[in-house]
Amino acid sequence: MSSEWDDSTHIGQSRSRGGGVPRPKVVKTKAELNAAMRVGGVQTAKKVGSANSKPKLEGQKDRKIDEATAPGAIPKIDRNIVDAIQSQLSKQDLTSEQLAQKMSVPKSDVSKLLNYNSNRPSTELLQKVQAKLHVIVTGSNIGQLTKQGKINEKKREEEKAKAAAAK
Repeated sequence: MSSEWDDSTHIGQSRSRGGGVPRPKVVKTKAELNAAMRVGGVQTAKKVGSANSKPKLEGQKDRKIDEATAPGAIPKIDRNIVDAIQSQLSKQDLTSEQLAQKMSVPKSDVSKLLNYNSNRPSTELLQKVQAKLHVIVTGSNIGQLTKQGKINEKKREEEKAKAAAAK
């Protein structure tokens, strides 16, 4: 037997070691590989991070497990909020498109807000609705008018009374 196989044989690219450490033999042909296997001097190392390796998805798997085992369901929008918004829209003769325009938000956001089965909207969106419609949609007094809402309600009633008297 040859003494060049005594150390070890590595398959693949050679990696240089520093100083006076003997360098392992790198196999380049199938005949050299067979000879090394007969002697028992073949060592293979798993390549990490090569171009053909699959990305590690452990973080994504953890997230999926967390979502699956999360306590309770995602909170949905409260029916009282939707009812308060819809009643104010009808009282003020506004459509959801007009409300979206007044609030400078996409129409889809207002549509989701008026859908009973949608997820709870952001606090920012609810504050915009409260400011434009003058109805309380957060806290314990949902559906009640704000001070400005009460003033606007009185003005609308007075205008309706004037219009009815003019007929």
